[in-house]
Amino acid sequence: MPTTLLKLGPKGVCGSSRTQGIFSICKPAYKNMKPIDTTGAGDSFNVGFIYAFLSGMNLDKCLEYGNACRSISVTLIGGASSCATLDEVKELLKICNHF
Repeated sequence: MPTTLLKLGPKGVCGSSRTQGIFSICKPAYKNMKPIDTTGAGDSFNVGFIYAFLSGMNLDKCLEYGNACRSISVTLIGGASSCATLDEVKELLKICNHF
């Protein structure tokens, strides 16, 4: 499998990509987010990761986008209603000095 992800919940995520020549990258979860409801957190991560991947970003940035979407999602109640917008994700990444 060219790209593999391992979601670690509150500990973050690890990924590897043979396509990009990267053996493994781990990213911690954002510590400054206060979780309220984890419903949909995994799906939100997937959305952020896939968006970044389809936009041509490298694995590191894909993991950042996924983590940002997941982090925003857990601060709200519900699944689909807690999905982050692209602007919210970019703002979180900017605040956290990731991009």
